[in-house]
Parts: sequence; structure tokens; C-alpha cells
Amino acid sequence: MAMVDYDYKGEIFDFDDAFYAEDIENQNWEVRFDADKIHGKIMIIYIDIFDNEKREVKKIGSSGFLMGKPRELLLSESLYGARR
Repeated sequence: MAMVDYDYKGEIFDFDDAFYAEDIENQNWEVRFDADKIHGKIMIIYIDIFDNEKREVKKIGSSGFLMGKPRELLLSESLYGARR
């Protein structure tokens, strides 16, 4: 599972969206979302089946983001690992 705060301000995670493992797996272990949702920085929290968490803060242009279709971002890394 990946949870996203599209407007992270540095202290409090404000839940905006969730991507579930089954959906991520069906999308070739990729998470895609509209870049227009991002306002500055985002925080992503990855949670695996053992409830381990990994948190990271990103902004457009940082490593881990790849541009897909116009104004669509692809988050290319997660706790699920490369399954290609």
C-alpha cells in the first residue's frame, strides 16, 4: 500500500490518496497520478504486508519520479521492489 499527501508542509501527514497492493501489482508495480495534484512537496508512506513503513518526501524532478503521459507522474520505487 502507498498513501500520499499531495501538499506536504513538513510536519503533519494529511492523507489525500491511497494505492492498494493489488492495484499496484496490476499496474506492473507502478503508481501513477496527476501531477496537477501536487502543490510543492508530497509525502509518500509505503506499507508492506508486515506493517513496516517507509516514508519519503519528494518534489517534481526528484529521483524516483518519471514523467509519463502529459501531466502524469510515475512513482518508480516502493517497498514492493522491482517486479519487472
